[in-house]
Amino acid sequence: MPYNFENITDSHDRSFKREKRSGDLVMSVEDYSKLLSAVQNRPANRRKKQRDYLVFVLMGNMGLRVSEVAILKFSDFIHVHDPEFPYARVTNLKQEDPRATKDIYLHADIVKIVKRFLKMHKRKDQPYLFPGTASSVTPQDSGHISPRQISRAFQHYCRSCRFDRKYSTHCLRHMYASIVEERTHCASFLRDQLGHSTMPGYSQVQSRYVHTMLHTRRKCIEKIGAIL
Repeated sequence: MPYNFENITDSHDRSFKREKRSGDLVMSVEDYSKLLSAVQNRPANRRKKQRDYLVFVLMGNMGLRVSEVAILKFSDFIHVHDPEFPYARVTNLKQEDPRATKDIYLHADIVKIVKRFLKMHKRKDQPYLFPGTASSVTPQDSGHISPRQISRAFQHYCRSCRFDRKYSTHCLRHMYASIVEERTHCASFLRDQLGHSTMPGYSQVQSRYVHTMLHTRRKCIEKIGAIL
């Protein structure tokens, strides 16, 4: 039976149980590519396939937590049209201030995928990039897809790929962080992209005052490339 987001009615509420992270394994780039291929080959309608694909492309190329990707809005991506350096301004759920955001810079190939989705699916009456279904919308999730729906979809695709290792959605964040560290060796850029407040191996003062200059960010993005 084809996997269908609409078969899931769990809302984003207190009953949501996190996936077993299995030691927070890092998903390999090879397995990640297989995952995306499984989404593209999914026997489903075009809209669902495009939605699933973008969910996992953004998680793997922005280092977003599953709870952060679930609440993405179309307005978060207004800066992808910035001719100088496109980026997304998204909610940073791990900061104490609920209004806290983080600017995540994107590779040109990822920007093309985002723009294509925005052009096809943006609606004035729907603020969320990935809206929930009528049966799953509750006051708690306010119309967006729930983290549990995304996690279950991820596990479905992993099973269809028959991976030797058991992954969780958080493995995509670890994969992204590992690639950034390996290809850029820039702690401040990694901190900014992930939305952390500190940098490993740096003092609190350094973590607070050291920022990545725009030209350095450009170089880092080119070194990372598009992870697909």
